[in-house]
Amino acid sequence: MTNLRRHRTWISTVSVCATATLVLAVLAAVRGVAATPSLAAQRHTEKVLYNFTGGKDGAYPYGNLVADPEGNLYGTTFGFRNQNSFGAVFRVSKSGNFTVLHSFAGGTDGAGPYAGPVLDKAGNIYGTTVYGGGTGCTGAGCGVVFKVDTSGKETILYSFT
Repeated sequence: MTNLRRHRTWISTVSVCATATLVLAVLAAVRGVAATPSLAAQRHTEKVLYNFTGGKDGAYPYGNLVADPEGNLYGTTFGFRNQNSFGAVFRVSKSGNFTVLHSFAGGTDGAGPYAGPVLDKAGNIYGTTVYGGGTGCTGAGCGVVFKVDTSGKETILYSFT
């Protein structure tokens, strides 16, 4: 038993030492980068492209944005149910113009897209919603898998039950 206890103690000591060494190496690397003038932090500015209203454009853009080859950004908003907003799929053009491609109605077409969309090569947008699609899951629906084509037409690919 004493050998086993010594072995465990040695492993935990080595783990702590390895972790400390890694932390020190990271700190040294960070200090080295910060001290190097050619790698100094650059100044960046932030520009608000759009403020969501909680209406047909939705609210709470939780998911990632995805870009198409032309530089347009696509995303989803979760919605704001007490304002009859059930989420939306949107595009922000390279020039900064905001367009709602699809606004969810909260019924069979889904409600509350929580994750960011996925684009295919043809420009179709795919995603999922947390609610809608039916009456399961405490009456709010269990969500859908959707496709929004380049004209903004939504197709339900699957309804969760």
